[in-house]
Amino acid sequence: MTFTGLSVLLAVVGAANLYLLVLLFRYLRTASAEQLESGRRLQVISDDSDALCQGMIRMGEQLQRLEVQLSRLGERQERRELSDPLEREYGLAEKMLASGEPLERIMSECGMVRSEVELLMRMHEKKSQAGFVRTAQH
Repeated sequence: MTFTGLSVLLAVVGAANLYLLVLLFRYLRTASAEQLESGRRLQVISDDSDALCQGMIRMGEQLQRLEVQLSRLGERQERRELSDPLEREYGLAEKMLASGEPLERIMSECGMVRSEVELLMRMHEKKSQAGFVRTAQH
């Protein structure tokens, strides 16, 4: 091989190396851009996940406060029913009506007159019908 042949061969090898180097830089630039985009997406997902977790924590805390409040209201209602004899009688009559007890038994156990029990029966029927209509609509 002569000197010019060797020069041409080196020029071809150099051009091939240059071409491969350009391809490598393009690949690296594309890979780097994809990696940045993946990192950005991962950060968005992480931020969304953090926000959801914080929301769930706040919702759990609110639910806990509501449960405590509901418990207090139930206790207050129970104390009120126990302290008010009239309320106790009507509450018992309401329960007996719901379980289908006869009118005379409700009158005797609750110390009520017939018209009171009949009125409660009508109110109970209205509540039952309203509950049935509400349930049927859903």
